Amino acid sequence: MIRKCVAGLLGLLALISGDRPVREASANAPVNRPLEPTLQARAREVFGPDQGVYFVAEDGRVLVAIEPDRPLIPASLSKIPATTAILGRLDPDHRFRTRVIYRGGSAASTATRPGDLVVEGSGDPFLVSESLLWIGSEVAARGYGRLDGSLEVRGPLFLNWKPQADPRATRRLLTRKPSAAQRAATEAIFPGAMQPGPLVAFGGQSFPDAGEVVVLTYISPPLLPILKELNAYSNNVFHDFAEAVGGVGFVQADARQRSPDLPAGEIVIENGAGLSRENRLSARAVVDQIEILEGVLAAQGARLRDVLPVAGVDPGTLADRLGGASARGAVVGKTGTLPSVEVSALAGVVSTRRFGRITFAILNHGLPVAEARRKQDAFLNLVLREAGARPLAYERPAGRALSLGQIR
Repeated sequence: MIRKCVAGLLGLLALISGDRPVREASANAPVNRPLEPTLQARAREVFGPDQGVYFVAEDGRVLVAIEPDRPLIPASLSKIPATTAILGRLDPDHRFRTRVIYRGGSAASTATRPGDLVVEGSGDPFLVSESLLWIGSEVAARGYGRLDGSLEVRGPLFLNWKPQADPRATRRLLTRKPSAAQRAATEAIFPGAMQPGPLVAFGGQSFPDAGEVVVLTYISPPLLPILKELNAYSNNVFHDFAEAVGGVGFVQADARQRSPDLPAGEIVIENGAGLSRENRLSARAVVDQIEILEGVLAAQGARLRDVLPVAGVDPGTLADRLGGASARGAVVGKTGTLPSVEVSALAGVVSTRRFGRITFAILNHGLPVAEARRKQDAFLNLVLREAGARPLAYERPAGRALSLGQIR
């Protein structure tokens, strides 16, 4: 866990920002500490003896520990250390910039321009069809809708959650006349974005040596809302996103460095989105990584719910989980699923009256996903009943995060 001096500083910052202080070394506490007998017994009844389960109260008391140090496939819980690593490289208000550049000569008004169009990315993982349709409409409105040249993409460019080294998908969206449904979807996110008429037409020539002029710059939403939506829907662009900011090796090294008291075998990350069957995290490592993420966020004036969904409130994988009014707003968490190997996981923080904020991790394996989810939901609801739910004073932000994008 984080050293005493760092933990103290982060704790002060957390108090200022409204979060609790980060617990020092709670996730690495000896597993033979006295447990909460009722919850431990019920956890064994629900999960059995061989699943990874670890619950730690706000004061550091270990409430439940079943195979807490056993490395298991975490699936998308791997996105928790990936989120921390990304925030270690980029500011929480960082905005990605995608530039559209005209490369060619001048042309008389209304004429086809003798040049190419270049879409230059900076690694925005949140660039989607609606963003690009708005960009294309604005390119046409600025007088670059008809060109003799071709389309080129350069720099790290994503589109619809996939890297775009090949310009064909980008070209299809820019050149195809948007359907009424596409226009409506884009206008719903970016009101007034779509100009009437076609977008961009290319002639097929090439002007590689011509001068360049920036036509426009698309500016993404800030990083925190991007991370929140990607985590809420457990979007697997996380792997390529992590590659763009240092690589999966950096994610693993960062997680191990931040949890120095844990054996390296309890933190193995070969895919930043959690898609690899070789990824491994123990339940206590997941709890530690959640606490570390909270500390990083607190130091930046943010909270866990700024990057992970709130169950029953935010859309995504936790929107319909847990059920019942008592759980609504009381759990901030992350799901993980690999159905092909019967892996299902759930981790996060439960807000309670009796134990304060409980940081937890449940890593199920060898169970059908539906059965594992039922067990996870049943046990968390039991915890909420036994400890008394304390829902967060939280309301889902209005509108989609994508609507925070801008064009200049």
